[in-house]
Amino acid sequence: MSNNASSKKNFIANIVRATAELNIAMASAQHVEFGHADIGLSDLRALRLIETSGPQLASAIASAVGITAASATSLIDRLEAKGLVQRVRDPNDRRQVHVHLTLQYARRISSKSENRKRSLADLLSKYSAQELGVIADYLQKNIYLLGKPGGK
Repeated sequence: MSNNASSKKNFIANIVRATAELNIAMASAQHVEFGHADIGLSDLRALRLIETSGPQLASAIASAVGITAASATSLIDRLEAKGLVQRVRDPNDRRQVHVHLTLQYARRISSKSENRKRSLADLLSKYSAQELGVIADYLQKNIYLLGKPGGK
């Protein structure tokens, strides 16, 4: 094997290992951020959806998280019991109930989120535009792979 091929193989192994460590670190950071060690992946996905897209119907949460309507109801019940979300009836159509982040929780994650974004922007500013393109491509493709059944 040529020196270049060996170097590439080592880089790939290091990136695969670092990606696995990053996934664990991100999950741990989210558990700290949300203040609950007992929050599951579906809960995190639902919270992130509401944080980034605003109030959601239970059906939209179910669809985005990939769970049934009944499971979404249980998920929302859990998050509501922890004081992270609240159900709000639509004033124009009382049959619809939107799930909002609680004000207390939204304030807590807003400051943490801004700090995290600022730190990440500082880190990324050290890379060239071409390097950032490679990083963005890798992350987008990795997210795609992770979302596919079996990761393939």
